[in-house]
Amino acid sequence: MKLSQPQDMTMNKRFTLIGNILFTILLLIFIISHSWVNIRKFYIFHHSCFGMDIFGTMFWNIASVGKVTIYSVPSVFPVGLTVFFLAPIIYVYYLIYAFSGYPQNLLILQPILIGSGAIPIFLLSRLKIRNYFVPLAISLSYFMHPIIGIGATTGFHPTTTFLVCMLWSFYFLEKKNLGWFLILCIFANFAKPQAAVINIIFSLFLVRNKELKHFGKWLLILSLSWLVLSIGSMVVLLKVITHQEFLPPAVGLYKFPSVEHFLRECISQPGILIERLLDKWKFMGLLFCVFSPLGFLPLLSFNYIIPILPSFVYLAVFPESTELFNIFAFIYFALINTLARFKDSRLMSIFLSCVIIVTSILSRYLLKPPFENPDFAGPLPFSKDFSFTYYKVTRHHLIGRNILKTIMPGSSCLVTPVSLVGHLYKCGKIGIFTVPDRELNREEWDYILVDNQNLEFSGTDKNVVEARIKELLDKGIYNITLSGDGWLLLKKKK
Repeated sequence: MKLSQPQDMTMNKRFTLIGNILFTILLLIFIISHSWVNIRKFYIFHHSCFGMDIFGTMFWNIASVGKVTIYSVPSVFPVGLTVFFLAPIIYVYYLIYAFSGYPQNLLILQPILIGSGAIPIFLLSRLKIRNYFVPLAISLSYFMHPIIGIGATTGFHPTTTFLVCMLWSFYFLEKKNLGWFLILCIFANFAKPQAAVINIIFSLFLVRNKELKHFGKWLLILSLSWLVLSIGSMVVLLKVITHQEFLPPAVGLYKFPSVEHFLRECISQPGILIERLLDKWKFMGLLFCVFSPLGFLPLLSFNYIIPILPSFVYLAVFPESTELFNIFAFIYFALINTLARFKDSRLMSIFLSCVIIVTSILSRYLLKPPFENPDFAGPLPFSKDFSFTYYKVTRHHLIGRNILKTIMPGSSCLVTPVSLVGHLYKCGKIGIFTVPDRELNREEWDYILVDNQNLEFSGTDKNVVEARIKELLDKGIYNITLSGDGWLLLKKKK
């Protein structure tokens, strides 16, 4: 017996309301749980050097002294100005910081930002699949994906704006709304130069589609123009103002003096790149962690993954990059298009949705992405390793917080481990104690802060640190001002 049309409409409205309520509950659970973890990691000094050190310091310096210096970069280096050409989206977040005045709010903003990416996923799924269960399954997979969770709980990195903006642009692409599509793609390009490269490839993909040719043409023009302008301005700025060569930071991480040198080494010795690809199978493990929670279904729509192939190459060489969190916009776009193929087969749609639900929940509970530092993410909510005691603020943490308060704003401070750096955002200059000989020989730091209980977290050799601190004290360069429970604060003599 078929339902009458009014009854059918009533049922549709009821299912829509239930679906919206369930999605809202999932979104709130994600934001609240991951915000709590992000904040707690900050207070127990277990935050990796991931955003808070750079942006907390940058924002405070812009607001307080009108200039930006981070790490041991010379004060003449116009970091704030160069960032404007490479990632101007950062200044949107600076306005948020300036309004509140507390960098800790950025740690709450990060889960909100990443969690909001599920909204266009849910809406786009509803448009393309016209179902109630499938969009909820896809959204749940997003909330439960372990790497998405890591992105929400490892500090603050505004480059993830690319993820959210691109997801919204896909929604407006489906709605055939050119204006909002281009606006969101522009904001996505403002997140990082690599975003423009991805969108250039994506635009070529759209140009081949007769219905979307107009979208592709405008996206190509805007993305190519921004890429040329941003990189060109950066190179000119460095040469004219600072007389320095342009050097992407990621290249420096792997001890190559320049991009040209890195490329020359890879061409002359391809084994370097192959070794990086197969290094302890880390990259292959990373690929498994990306696709297995989604049942490998995005690979069935591989053409939608083509724009981010350069990102996978980049990740193969620099696996710790924040680029990892930005490939998911296209991966979920591919997943939605894969499931859209089966929208006319209700049984298959439900089966595939159940597969995604099961694999995503199991992945969150069991999988550990292959990062070098086990404390990179910490135990995620809903994982088997999660424990509230891990995030408990102890006496050691309280002593450290009191010591941190004694460091004068505007001072320069050398710290170890790296997780302390984000707490010193009011310092004019911050150094990380990862290469003690190089850093300490300068003898120009106002303070040196050591936390002996967490040296392993920073990857710093305890014996080396203790030997160098003793040497500085013997030379009479520094005085011990505060100590206790493994903490040591040295202040330079005037």
